[in-house]
Amino acid sequence: MRGEVHSVIGLGFGDEGKGVVVDWLCSKYDPDDTYVIRHSGGHQVGHTVKLGDITHVFHHFGSGTLRGVPTVWSDKCTVSPIHFRHERDVLVLKGVQNIRFLAFDRCPITTVYDIAFDRVFNKQDSVGVGFAHTLKRSELLQLQLSDLKYKTATAIKLNCIFQYYFKKAKELDKVDLFIENVTKLEGDKFSFEEDCEYLLDHCKLIGNSNYTPCGKIIFEGNQGVLLDRYHGFFPYVTYGRTTNYNLQDFIKDQWVSKWYVTRAYLTRHGAGPLPGERMGIKLINSEHETNHLNDYQGEFRVAPLDLHLLNYAMYCDHQDQKNNADVNIVMTCVDQIENSEEVIKSVKRSTHRPLYINTSPESITIKGYEE
Repeated sequence: MRGEVHSVIGLGFGDEGKGVVVDWLCSKYDPDDTYVIRHSGGHQVGHTVKLGDITHVFHHFGSGTLRGVPTVWSDKCTVSPIHFRHERDVLVLKGVQNIRFLAFDRCPITTVYDIAFDRVFNKQDSVGVGFAHTLKRSELLQLQLSDLKYKTATAIKLNCIFQYYFKKAKELDKVDLFIENVTKLEGDKFSFEEDCEYLLDHCKLIGNSNYTPCGKIIFEGNQGVLLDRYHGFFPYVTYGRTTNYNLQDFIKDQWVSKWYVTRAYLTRHGAGPLPGERMGIKLINSEHETNHLNDYQGEFRVAPLDLHLLNYAMYCDHQDQKNNADVNIVMTCVDQIENSEEVIKSVKRSTHRPLYINTSPESITIKGYEE
């Protein structure tokens, strides 16, 4: 692999297998000289990695964490103290060691009120953790990671945020439901204040907006290009960017090895267009699937892979980030479809790019493909 900078981006509607690819890239380097940078999205993602006896769905932490690779959290990404504490505690219980988390001090903080209003307002295109509402609210009323060091200022801002959402809930005639969700969240094991203290205790703050770590860099994207707020299909899009657009905040004129990820079939969680869905697709060997029906996104949907959408997604990403680059494609879940050889050959011929395939939940089975 040429260069020391890699970027992993999903070409679909999310759930392509980005975590597995990031883990695979991390396996090639010394964890003390490697960094996984989350440059978009936030704690709403779910990237599944299986390494040995440990399987984990990553939300706040980079997908190299099981290998001891530190995570760098961009200020384009939201941080939820509640979910951060829960996830780190789970990782510790699983026996994961050397968990390192560095975050820009201007990261927007997700509060219990963002989460509560998210669950009141929309159950169709959200995972119910307050991601999009945090970003929208932050345009008017900010609470940043570094603010948490100042308790009085944080308390005042939290009250302002509560009033902000209380007014919105009142306009929707859903005040009771909003308060019910707030009470439930505040009644969990730890208080929000304790969660904030825990976050600060287990996070190294980065104050330099031009910071780029020295060493091997693996950028880990979120969701998929077809959900990007500018390239996706409105209104079924995410509030953030899902292409390599934000890489320009970190690197200038550096060679990048791009790793575009797709399943061997299309997936979508929740509402929105999914071409070919009516045709149906029979899946096999899918007992390890971590995406399931939930209260906020709805059902997990599948369809045959669409080559036109695949090439469109690559085109969109190229428009957003034009560094000199090697472009590779990784196809995951190849073992889950019966006509895998046919799909592999069609992708290879359509994209004219180096193709890698994965045939298990573990990254160790990623191999280069040659016709």
